[in-house]
Amino acid sequence: MKLSLRKKIFLQFCLFLVVNGLIWFASYYIDHLLKQKLEIIDKKTHLLNTILEARRYEKNFFLNGDLSELNQAIDYISEADEKFQKIIQEHGEYTLTHNFEEKLADLRAYRNALVALSLKSKENPGATQEEFNRSSTRISDLGRKITEDIDQIVKEERK
Repeated sequence: MKLSLRKKIFLQFCLFLVVNGLIWFASYYIDHLLKQKLEIIDKKTHLLNTILEARRYEKNFFLNGDLSELNQAIDYISEADEKFQKIIQEHGEYTLTHNFEEKLADLRAYRNALVALSLKSKENPGATQEEFNRSSTRISDLGRKITEDIDQIVKEERK
């Protein structure tokens, strides 16, 4: 079968368009994934900063005994919970970490422990030092675990 020069040029042009279209699509897809990854890193860094703020207020409460510091820590942990849920909903398929439910359960356990301590402090301001130390150790351990987990997640995403 002999093709005319005009048909050969037309086929070459069509092949050129198809190849360029595939290259464009691959480039666009890679750009989209990169954008998602950067958004995930940014949001997880904000999540870590929110948790660190809560930890700061928690420590201030244990040092000063000011109940407003504990309430501020609870507010920050509630905000971190919302941010974490938003990350899971919007970017769950793009993240490297997939055990979100476990991390979210730890975060909620930490919040519940802070709320319980707040209620206990309101009801019984003269609690014994032993009860206070037990609560502070448990809460600090939960907070440390959450902070280390989220920090590790951020480091994994940045690789």
